[in-house]
Amino acid sequence: MKPESFKLFAELKGMSLHKDDIAFIKRCLGFISYRERRKILERYAEEWLKGMAQTDIVYAKQNFGRKRSNTWLREIVASEGKP
Repeated sequence: MKPESFKLFAELKGMSLHKDDIAFIKRCLGFISYRERRKILERYAEEWLKGMAQTDIVYAKQNFGRKRSNTWLREIVASEGKP
């Protein structure tokens, strides 16, 4: 799954990705194979939704999801020793 395709997938799940989110994802996944990328993007979406569930404040849900999923992705990239 390409990051651009992921945007539509994410919107269907209730996530609100910004262009900066897409750029961040592209930067992190540039070195990862297509097969692995799909798994990571699916898990990224799961982490986002878990983050959204952490608050009852409607206007904060997207930011909670964004922070959780981006932190998770940063940790995965760091553990792989990639940029």
